[in-house]
Amino acid sequence: MERTAPLEPFGYVLHLEGDRPGPVPSLDIPAWLENLDRSLEAWMEKTLLPARCVCVETLGYPFELVWPLVRRRGLAVTLDIGHVWAMGYDAEASVQTLLSHARIVHLHGVQGIGGEDHLGLEVTDPILLESFLKALSSQRGDRVLTLEVFCQEHLESSMEVLERFRSQL
Repeated sequence: MERTAPLEPFGYVLHLEGDRPGPVPSLDIPAWLENLDRSLEAWMEKTLLPARCVCVETLGYPFELVWPLVRRRGLAVTLDIGHVWAMGYDAEASVQTLLSHARIVHLHGVQGIGGEDHLGLEVTDPILLESFLKALSSQRGDRVLTLEVFCQEHLESSMEVLERFRSQL
């Protein structure tokens, strides 16, 4: 963070990791949340970063678990809609609740619930994708949209999909 400070980053993506991957991040959720809260407090005091620049990402567990902590600390959100789709969580509810708090959005293709993610957008259910893009385009405010794909082929195919949707929005 110190090295990137001169670039004046728009936000920093923060993963509030669980003790284990998946929809149940810990066998002791209250203790996990308490530890996250204490860690966030100590870290935020040390960094002196404005809370709105810290964007907590939606991961594999239901974001509702950490949402009260994120709100209480005044943090922003990284809405990884691909993670929401991949886990089979309610995308419409996630968008309604989180998009207005999201300074960063991660978008990538997902092959069905529980399927592989971080693919090109062409593999994503077009109804889900269209609904999300409409919601995103209707929102006011500054945010960063990241196509979170990890190869040139997926980037190019995703750009083609977005270009097709752009004419529809």
